[in-house]
Amino acid sequence: MQIKDLNLNVVDIDWVKLVEYDPHNALTNLDVTWTSDTQVTLHTANA
Repeated sequence: MQIKDLNLNVVDIDWVKLVEYDPHNALTNLDVTWTSDTQVTLHTANA
């Protein structure tokens, strides 16, 4: 994924892990890992 500004220049993004608790969310024990700006894995207790 690339984020671009109004002049179509690629903007470098520093991603931050943030997992918020939501009692109405169907995903339980959600955790996130990433190895690069292009690969993200969501871990849940759901099958």
